[in-house]
Amino acid sequence: MIKDHFLFYSRQIDKNKVLLDKYEKHHAVSVLRAAPGDEICVTDGSGSIYGCTVDSVAKDKMSCLIKQQDKTVRTSPCITAAVGLPERAAFEEILQSLTALGVRTIVPLITDHCRKPWWEKWQKCINRFDDKMVVAMKQCLYPYLPDLKSPVLFRDFIAGAAASKLLVADQYGVSIKDSLLKTSESIHCLIGPPGGFAEQENEVLQNRGIVKVKLASNRLRTELAAVVFCSQVIGFLQ
Repeated sequence: MIKDHFLFYSRQIDKNKVLLDKYEKHHAVSVLRAAPGDEICVTDGSGSIYGCTVDSVAKDKMSCLIKQQDKTVRTSPCITAAVGLPERAAFEEILQSLTALGVRTIVPLITDHCRKPWWEKWQKCINRFDDKMVVAMKQCLYPYLPDLKSPVLFRDFIAGAAASKLLVADQYGVSIKDSLLKTSESIHCLIGPPGGFAEQENEVLQNRGIVKVKLASNRLRTELAAVVFCSQVIGFLQ
């Protein structure tokens, strides 16, 4: 019953054929014992799920024939999570959790309190980040990958989000219910880095008229705040 319980990912999908790369092929064959004639489900990460039959298995790939295609409706609301960059391992946790929640866009924010600028080697990390999101997508069986942006300066992000509904996690803010009484389908959730936003950044947010949202009685770490924030918004609006 591979088809019913597992989701594979491929970047190589043609009109009637799917190729699984070495990693996906290894999982299908070595772990799940997939063989020619078995049925599997494959996604392209943009909402489509392809019902396929395994056609052939080679050393570094698996070829499958597409039998049907279904489009999964994307969950709402449309959330952009803008997160002040923590350490890389913590950021990877954020990517996996927000992928599972169905967040549309993830924006890494470079703020005054961000430490150890590992993101200066962003291009060397991007493949690993993609892999982390793919794993989360497959595990939750939700066939959408978030749009992961390159790191952006805090002030540039705020300037570019002028027309959006902006919420920021803050220990002294209002409840999710009070912050979303009047809102659009598109919401930007801002989460500060470890140490929070700097004084000048908070002044920018205050002048922008942003809504501060209290997530818990205590102050939360960046990676936990990102998950709690987005899940509370989704839970309230759904």
